Amino acid sequence: MSDNAFAQTINNKQYILFCPGFLVSAIGDGQSSRNNFNNIFATMAHEIGHHLDAKKFPQYYKDYKSCIKNKYEGKLTFKRQGWQKSFPNEYWNKVPTIKSNVNVENHIGEISADYWAIRALEQYFLSDEGPKSKTDKLNFLRETYSIDCNGSIDEGIHPSGRFRIQYLLRQDSFIHKTMSCNGEANGCSI
Repeated sequence: MSDNAFAQTINNKQYILFCPGFLVSAIGDGQSSRNNFNNIFATMAHEIGHHLDAKKFPQYYKDYKSCIKNKYEGKLTFKRQGWQKSFPNEYWNKVPTIKSNVNVENHIGEISADYWAIRALEQYFLSDEGPKSKTDKLNFLRETYSIDCNGSIDEGIHPSGRFRIQYLLRQDSFIHKTMSCNGEANGCSI
């Protein structure tokens, strides 16, 4: 069973599809409603974010994309696909600007969908229904981002789980403040 989810538009209607393996592989194995909600929250918000991501609406993400490129392009990796495979390794490794531009272009739809997932977390944490204590918030983050901690190393279209947690989630000013992180948040915003 696959543990994936997708945003799809079919006949001008927007859908989010979860493969059954997603809950089976999640914390709690899909046994409780609370665990199910916690496990799918960020993924569901991320998939909703795809319906308005930077690939579909690039005109609204110019500054965000520039910020991502300036701060994180060296942190993204990229598996060569299609035409990029025709470059010999020695050439590919000597041309970091081509790789970094491809990295940002390749990942920006996923990165902007992650941005919207973090904004959904912010709204949930601020709501009456959201977790209140720091411990409950940490547990929620652990459950909802567990899929990114368990070997998510796609780097084709998706940035690695490590990149998503370390640079997108950890550097977000709201998450940083909410979790009482040391230092300054240095993330990008729209």
